[in-house]
Amino acid sequence: MSKKYYSFAGKLSDVDAQKMPLQQKQILRAMHDLCKDTKNPRFQGAQIVDHAKEKFKLETRQKSTVLFAWYARNNEERGFAKIVE
Repeated sequence: MSKKYYSFAGKLSDVDAQKMPLQQKQILRAMHDLCKDTKNPRFQGAQIVDHAKEKFKLETRQKSTVLFAWYARNNEERGFAKIVE
């Protein structure tokens, strides 16, 4: 199974306007934060969740990969995340 890499694709201001769980917003803020100053933004879900734990005070008992996967499809459908090669 190949690893998936993600990039932030929306606007951060739109994240706050959406009705979604706090954990999901923290993950999207972390994804935006990681991608904003990078020329080739592509991060694995676990990297994004770990950054959310450190910088945005995300609290969870789940593994980082599992938590990211929980919200990944919804984030893509809303236009906030995209899979990059």
